[in-house]
Amino acid sequence: METIDGVEIELIGIDTLSHDLALLYPHIAKDELGIAIDTNQFFEVEDFVKAYDANGINAPINCDFFHRKPEITEICTSILNNRVTVLTGPSGIGKTRLALEACRKQNDGQTKVFCIKSNGNLLYEDIKYYISDPGRYLIFFDDANMVASLENVLGTLLTLSTDFDVRVLISVRD
Repeated sequence: METIDGVEIELIGIDTLSHDLALLYPHIAKDELGIAIDTNQFFEVEDFVKAYDANGINAPINCDFFHRKPEITEICTSILNNRVTVLTGPSGIGKTRLALEACRKQNDGQTKVFCIKSNGNLLYEDIKYYISDPGRYLIFFDDANMVASLENVLGTLLTLSTDFDVRVLISVRD
């Protein structure tokens, strides 16, 4: 890095730029450049909220959350003690919103949290892409009954080496 008149400048090459777009900012690559890096099913929590609310079909989830602290605590405890936690209930009862609050609680800087909204495409390549580094992960599958080959996806996630601490949160309709 060089300093010019109090301004810090870092020169980067095209390889660094492409690496950062692919690994750190895939949604920018898709939205601004029209380059799809993945199948657009893996989201960070806030990007998931934006995508979910953008369809206009479901009740919005970008809203305040009240009066369900005991349920959040129970879900977070289950995530810590189990590899898979399942939320079930009728459509519209608030499973997705509840799961998102649990995801936000787990998003502590040490755990990588991803929310998955199925669009019918297979997730295998996305899993290899997003879960490539050893560490702690929480993967939330919204409306898991819509995920293509869910059994295979779970099998892939839960049989990774012990360097990967993967926890799964699933919402599914009764």
